[in-house]
Amino acid sequence: MIGTSFWEYVGIRTSIFVLRSITPICILYTIVFIIRPFNFPTATLLFAYAAIETGFYLLIYLPRTFHLQAAAKHPERLPRESRRILFENCAEQIQDPERYLSKWFHDAPLSEIKEENLKDFFRWAFMNTDKFDPADEEELDEYVYATEKLLGRGLAPGRGEAIPLRLTIDAFYPQHRPLIWYMVCFNPFFV
Repeated sequence: MIGTSFWEYVGIRTSIFVLRSITPICILYTIVFIIRPFNFPTATLLFAYAAIETGFYLLIYLPRTFHLQAAAKHPERLPRESRRILFENCAEQIQDPERYLSKWFHDAPLSEIKEENLKDFFRWAFMNTDKFDPADEEELDEYVYATEKLLGRGLAPGRGEAIPLRLTIDAFYPQHRPLIWYMVCFNPFFV
């Protein structure tokens, strides 16, 4: 769909810059228009759009972003035997363990996924936490050993550069898109 030439890349990056500029420009226009209204023919129409775009950012995007940044409510921790069964069921479904593991670590090379990195992932996946608890170490060591068997090789001890994907713990950084973007994307007349 999108080409790979330098000029196509410049065109895409320019489009992204223009789209991301719409909201700040609309906020600025709204403030300036309220302080000192303009007198050109489409000034009021432009103000109406800028006010809607400003309202969308301030009343929908920002509150939603703050709400989504709140800590997730994790379910109650399963008993150890239930976690082991869950781990085994998950392991049975993995067809390509190296690719699977790499994907859960943001496509990190396997050389950077070490035992402690894997334990961080398992704390989230099976224990619903990111907190270190010495009482969990024996169980986590069992999961690491089972994963090494699945991989057909051992993992290096310690911690590598790989960072696990932990959907309910990791912060995320949404990027605002202007209201017009949603109007175009979700309008049946443009499909």
